[in-house]
Amino acid sequence: MIPAGCIIDGEAVVWIDGRLSFDALQQRLSVGADRARRLALAQPASYVGLDVLAVAGRDVRHLRFDERRSLLEQLAAEWSPPLNLSPVTADIEEAQQWMETMTDAGIEGIIAKGADQPYVGGARSW
Repeated sequence: MIPAGCIIDGEAVVWIDGRLSFDALQQRLSVGADRARRLALAQPASYVGLDVLAVAGRDVRHLRFDERRSLLEQLAAEWSPPLNLSPVTADIEEAQQWMETMTDAGIEGIIAKGADQPYVGGARSW
């Protein structure tokens, strides 16, 4: 569970047969409430936390990414599916390996953030 006063930046995802299915997620937006509930039961979504913007009502966007990541990992220690923590690495070779192997699972790319970067809303400064 995400505690009150916390804001987590992340993505909703649906896994089907070991692959991410953007189509399955999108289907829920274009159907009525009853059909959306049935789809959610048949193909449950998960949430992948990527970053944290607020903790206990305190804005943490000004903190460096590595500090925010540490806060996010502390929060995620209490999580269980459908809440998930995104993987992270500072190793360029590992990131390259992810790009080569994770596409089979439907993952289209990686996000690269500098360890010393604050969170800048509305800007792609990664």
